[in-house]
Amino acid sequence: MKKNMLPPARSGIHFKFGLKMKLSALFTLVCILCLQANTGFSQKSKVTLHLENVTVETVLDKIESETDFLFIYKTREVDLSRKVTLKVKQKKISEILKLLFQGTRTDYEISKNQIILTQHTNKVFLNPPVQQGPIRVTGTVTDASGNPLPGVAVVLKGTKNGVATDFDGNYTITVPGPQSVLVFTSIGFDSKEVTVGKQQILNVTLKEAVSELDEVVVSTGYWQEKRKLSTGNIGKIDAKVIERQPVLNPLEALQGQVAGVFIEQTSGLPGARININIRGINSLNNGFIPDTPNSNLPLIVIDGVPFL
Repeated sequence: MKKNMLPPARSGIHFKFGLKMKLSALFTLVCILCLQANTGFSQKSKVTLHLENVTVETVLDKIESETDFLFIYKTREVDLSRKVTLKVKQKKISEILKLLFQGTRTDYEISKNQIILTQHTNKVFLNPPVQQGPIRVTGTVTDASGNPLPGVAVVLKGTKNGVATDFDGNYTITVPGPQSVLVFTSIGFDSKEVTVGKQQILNVTLKEAVSELDEVVVSTGYWQEKRKLSTGNIGKIDAKVIERQPVLNPLEALQGQVAGVFIEQTSGLPGARININIRGINSLNNGFIPDTPNSNLPLIVIDGVPFL
C-alpha cells in the first residue's frame, strides 16, 4: 500500500506563503501611514504665539521649542536681527511663516518637520503695475464757483478723439491707457491739460481767461481803466524797448515804436530840437504855452507834471 505524502507538504508551503504576504501587507500599510502623517504634519500643527518687538531669531527658537519643526538656513541669507511683533492663536505654521516673512526676501519651504529658509535674489519689490489697456474716464467740469460748465470740449491730446460735456457738465470718454492726456477747452476759460493716470473719475475746474480787453491800462489822464471800456486811442511802449535804443534823447527812442506818432529832428546837429506829431497836426498846446499860441506840439505830461 502506497502512502501519499504530497498533500501535507503542499499544505505547509501554503501556510508559510500566506504568513509572508500578511507581514508584507502590514509593513506596507505602516509605511503609508507614516508618509501620510509626515505629509500632513505641517498642515495639522497649529501654534499660538504672543511676541512683541522681538527678533526673528527669537521667533524661530520659540517655534522650535513648542513644535517638532526644525529650521534650516544660512545666517547670511536671513535677517535674524529684524524686530517683529507676532500675535497669532491656533494658526498653521505655514500661515505664521507667511506673516513673519511677508515683504522680505526670505522664502520658506516645509518638508516634513523641516523648514528650509532661503533668500530669493530674483524678487523685485515694486508697486503693482499700472493698469494697461483702454480706460473709461468720467467726470464733471465746473468753474471756480463750482457751477457746471456745459459744452466744454474734452479731447485726447494728439488725436481728434473727443467729447463735449452735457448740460450738467458731465462727460465720458475712453482713453488708450494711464499715460493719456485730456485737454479741456471752453470759450472764456483757460484750457487745461490733465494726465489720466490711475483715475477713472476725473473732475476738472476751469479758470476764467483774462483777455487783453480786461487788462488794466493807464490812460492819458492818469486813471486806470480796462481796455474794453477805453474810448480813446492808447499806445504803450515798454521801458525795456527804450533802454535797447542807441540814442541820447529818449524821444528818439520812440521813433517807429508807436503807431500814429511821427518824430523827426529839425536838423542833423547834435541836440537839435525834435518835432512830434500825433495823428496829424493838432495839439492841446494852442494858447497853453506862452509865446507859442499856434504850437502844434503835443502836450507831454511826466508823472502828472506838464513838460513844456
